[in-house]
Amino acid sequence: MRKVLFAIVVVLSFASCGGSPEVYEALPGDAAAAGRGADGDLILPAPIPAAPAFSLAVGRAIPEARLERLEKVDGVAVVAPVRSQKMRVRGPKGARTLEVGMIESLRFRAVAPPTMRDADFVWLSLVTGDVVPTFAAVDRLGIKPGDGVAIAGAGVLPVGAWADNGKPNVADLLVDEQHADKLGIGAPRSVLVGAKTGVTLETLRKDLKKVLPGARVRRLIPPSAPAGPAPAPQVVTTSAGSSTAITGLHPALVDAVGRLIAASEGRVWLVSGYRSTAHQQILWQAALERYRDPEVADNWVAPPGFSYHERGLAVDLGGDLEYAAALAARLKLPLWRPMSWEPWHFELAGSRG
Repeated sequence: MRKVLFAIVVVLSFASCGGSPEVYEALPGDAAAAGRGADGDLILPAPIPAAPAFSLAVGRAIPEARLERLEKVDGVAVVAPVRSQKMRVRGPKGARTLEVGMIESLRFRAVAPPTMRDADFVWLSLVTGDVVPTFAAVDRLGIKPGDGVAIAGAGVLPVGAWADNGKPNVADLLVDEQHADKLGIGAPRSVLVGAKTGVTLETLRKDLKKVLPGARVRRLIPPSAPAGPAPAPQVVTTSAGSSTAITGLHPALVDAVGRLIAASEGRVWLVSGYRSTAHQQILWQAALERYRDPEVADNWVAPPGFSYHERGLAVDLGGDLEYAAALAARLKLPLWRPMSWEPWHFELAGSRG
């Protein structure tokens, strides 16, 4: 059952298969579309195939008619409007002014940071009404597993999964639509756009700006990395285009991943490399809080001290993962995927003896 749940939750083929707005329109809202398996586990609807492309922000509310026009732009797979505003949020450390946001989770899954997109407990939290904070918000509020946060107008809300700080996270805290309405969060002032496969992004950028003139447009995926000899470490980037620290990774793994990403010409990127034990502890606590069973949580997140990321022998990749595996084989790179249920997880060959 866990593998069935996993298979329909993760967004693994968004860059290799085409998508269209009909994929989303054929599905009802997340909560309505989510079914339950024979053992009662919540099953989320299949994600929308889309490559994270752009965020567009304006200083005023975006009319519904404009959103509909954005959805009809050639090459757009999904449009995800963002509602957010700054609010006082109280946690164990006291009250802090944070950005509280709401975005339809099914649409967001197509354009979320890879480590967030591929974590089913994040989407289960959003569907079931739990608050999803970033690691930064967790630290500022002093949140621990099992805690709640108080927001005026919505009372005390349970904290679910913790999301990473990668972009395009839309806020410090994410809530579902029901709580957003209670909090009086207004109309969307920004939107995330996912592109279909094969789209020329610069052309798409121009077309989007025609529909939403004056918008600040930010690219969510990096430009294609140049092919050629082993690249310098700086070509190893996240899907948001910012450098990911590779300090601590085995040199052979740095070389292999760098070659793979360069040869992929933008279809594959690094999501997560070396992790400290403290970071692994945060991920483990989030999984444990979601599943309430260490044996189940262990299927998705290794306990601190047991992750190959901590040893510098593993990376998580984003993008076209099947293409990444095929390309690694074609280039005879020392990379392998030891866990079929985590196709984004690549390790240095021989890492497990």
